[in-house]
Amino acid sequence: MSLHQLVDQLEAMIRDAKETPILGGARIDRESVYDLVDQMRASIEFVLLDEDHGTYRGAGALVPLDELDTFMYDAKSVPLTGSVRVDRDRLLAIVGRVRQGAAQDRYVTREEFERTAVDPRRARTAFDRLDTLVRKARPVPLTTQVRLDKGAVAKVVEELRGWGPVALLPAIDALDDLLHNAHPVPLTNEVRVERATLSEIYQQMRAGFSQGTPPALTN
Repeated sequence: MSLHQLVDQLEAMIRDAKETPILGGARIDRESVYDLVDQMRASIEFVLLDEDHGTYRGAGALVPLDELDTFMYDAKSVPLTGSVRVDRDRLLAIVGRVRQGAAQDRYVTREEFERTAVDPRRARTAFDRLDTLVRKARPVPLTTQVRLDKGAVAKVVEELRGWGPVALLPAIDALDDLLHNAHPVPLTNEVRVERATLSEIYQQMRAGFSQGTPPALTN
C-alpha cells in the first residue's frame, strides 16, 4: 500500500472515531494508529536516479510522523480499553501535515544511503520487537519503575547496533547503559528501570529510526 493510501486510511479512521461525550474528544485505538504510522515509515523508499544519486520518496512525511507518534503517546487512555481520547481536529491537522510531506522527496547520494541503511528490513524487525517489549513492560508496584526482560532487550540492542542507521547510535548507547545499571528482579531475568527514562530513550530511538532507515532500495 502506498504512503498516500495509508494516509487516507488513517484519516478515515480518525473521522469515524466515536465521540466521548462525557470526557470530551474522540476515542481511537492507539495500536491501530501506531501500526499505520509504522507502515507509512516503511513505505518511504530509496529510489536510485543514477549510479551515484537517489531519492527518498515521501521523506517529508517523517517529521510530522514523529509528531503524530508523540501525540498518540501522550494521549489520555480510556480505562479498560486499548483506546485513547484525542482532540480530533488537532489529530487531523497533524495527518494533514503528513499528507503534505508525503509529496516531498529528499535527494541523497548513494554513499549517504549506504552509510545510513545497513539492513533496513532486519532493523525494522528488531525495532518492532523492542516496541513490544517496551509496551508490555509491567509496572513495579509503589514505584515509578517498570520491569524489562534484560536478555531480550539486550539482544535487540545488539541487532540494532549492527543493522540500524547511524542516527540510532546515541539512543542505543543510552538504552545499553540503562540496562547495565538497572537493578535485577530477584529470581527472574528481568531488571527494574525508571519508566520516564525508558520512555525518553524509546522516543529518541523512534525518531532516529525513522530518520535513517528506509525500507527498500528500488532501481
